[in-house]
Amino acid sequence: MRLLLESFIAAAALAACGCSQAKLPAAAPAPKPVASPAAQAQAPVSFEQAVAGFARCELPGLYIDLETGQPASPYFAQHGLAPCETTDKLTTYCLKERFHGLPVAKLAIPNTTFPVFALYFDADLATARKTLNHSLGSQFKASRKSRDGVAPELLADPQDGKKSILVCTKEF
Repeated sequence: MRLLLESFIAAAALAACGCSQAKLPAAAPAPKPVASPAAQAQAPVSFEQAVAGFARCELPGLYIDLETGQPASPYFAQHGLAPCETTDKLTTYCLKERFHGLPVAKLAIPNTTFPVFALYFDADLATARKTLNHSLGSQFKASRKSRDGVAPELLADPQDGKKSILVCTKEF
């Protein structure tokens, strides 16, 4: 089922940016988070700070550094997070966080230049739309902005109708 969901998200991402599967780079090795002294010395980064630009698909620190195999954002090392799922394109972290009032169960970030980011909510699509509209002023429906990678799109989780996924698809 995870592969089906990733394929669904990948297809949406590729369609949105007009890219083909052939343009995707080879997969990077799975990251192994280790709280480096540099990460520990930095000011603590909260989940809210790590995903602050998600509503605008501005995610400069949310990716796996191909040189180190570690997430670029210090949030992951500072909180001792390890991936719960890794594929050739995405690394997923299981979390118990909140995003503008919604419970976040997972965060998926690219481990290559694959341009997809996803927040998995433990809330159905209608609840998520209502909550995000109240807190951010958008229901994040499919739009030109979501296709252009400047706004996310909120989708029903195809594996569980009681959950939803907020997806940002950036262009290559």
